[in-house]
Amino acid sequence: MPRYLVNAHSHDQSERLFDAVQKLKAEGKRARAIWIVEAQQDGKHFLDNALPEIRNVSGLVNYFDLINEQSVHQSYSIEHTVYLAAKYAQGFFEQSLYYAVETSNPRVNRSGKERLADKTPDAVVDKRESRVKLHTARDVVNMLSYIPSISTNVAKALASTGKSFTEVTQMSLEELKLIKGIADKSAESIYQDFNAKL
Repeated sequence: MPRYLVNAHSHDQSERLFDAVQKLKAEGKRARAIWIVEAQQDGKHFLDNALPEIRNVSGLVNYFDLINEQSVHQSYSIEHTVYLAAKYAQGFFEQSLYYAVETSNPRVNRSGKERLADKTPDAVVDKRESRVKLHTARDVVNMLSYIPSISTNVAKALASTGKSFTEVTQMSLEELKLIKGIADKSAESIYQDFNAKL
């Protein structure tokens, strides 16, 4: 494994990347930090071997991915690393797949231009001060749109309540029925999706 991943400075490096990304976003630019962890010894040792215990690796990935919003990916070789870097750059800048995928979800079928319009930078929250990452209404719309029973218009109606994603998913059936633009039958389907047992 690369030494930077294993040593104690990886957390510091992740914080520096977080700060750099937030600074760019505050300037109105799009930015994303991605960690590509290349396997060592001819592809035999992967990310799970980077630290003494698997739970340490899981904690580190959680820190990078969910706390500092930095994607973590593994590669099998230097060639695979180069391929991934090229694909990620293409995806980030073009915001579309080389081969289009058509699905029943209108969010998946958006053009690169439409995706970029949805990703204009928001106000930045200093997570070290607030300890909470706040989501904008657009973030809530984006997250809700991946739930099968929720169309883009319904997602916008739910986001317009001013509630966080978690608060929306905890709404009662009665609360859902009160939202303008959501029919009773749709409210029931949404409520069932929100309360589905995994």
